[in-house]
Amino acid sequence: MEILNRVSSKRDPAIDQVFGDGGAKPPWVINPGYERASMGWRMGSGEDFMVSFRTWFSRLSQDEQHRFERDFPEPKGWNGFYNSVRQNSR
Repeated sequence: MEILNRVSSKRDPAIDQVFGDGGAKPPWVINPGYERASMGWRMGSGEDFMVSFRTWFSRLSQDEQHRFERDFPEPKGWNGFYNSVRQNSR
């Protein structure tokens, strides 16, 4: 994925494990059975994924973030997710 190549100098090994193959996907695609407030995102592998996703997404340029949002719009129940990632990364 072009976006990943642009931020490669900002990567770390944990994030590469999740997004290094160019297959970046938002949490609702990775595990559609988990709602946004599910404990599954706060424990174990779900928590690890969410931390890595938030770090990866916050390192994208604003244009890249908007492109990703366009490719993966927030489904019902996830409204405001991208904005919360932006706010928490400041």
